[in-house]
Amino acid sequence: METETIHIQLPPALLQQVRQKAESGETTTGQIFTEALQIWLERDKKRRNKENNALNMLRKSGIVMSHDQQHRMAENIRKNLKISERSDSEQVRAVLSKLRTPLSEEIIAMRGER
Repeated sequence: METETIHIQLPPALLQQVRQKAESGETTTGQIFTEALQIWLERDKKRRNKENNALNMLRKSGIVMSHDQQHRMAENIRKNLKISERSDSEQVRAVLSKLRTPLSEEIIAMRGER
């Protein structure tokens, strides 16, 4: 296994604990840091997986959409509600106020959930 030397700065109390463990002969400084980094990397991987799983669940439920999905939905709304790209916010509000169902229901219908 190829190794590389790095220099790190540690708080004095932590450095003292590492030195005491290494000097006791139970382990080496390199083993201490290798194990600590492996534990940290595994914990970070689990955290990222948990975040990705949560984000995927939100995407599947339709709460979070990709840029492309947002764009397609906006285009569908624009077409179905006869809103042009040049409509100002007042015109858009006027069109949306005429909806018989709440916009959230329209979005659910566009996603094909009903």
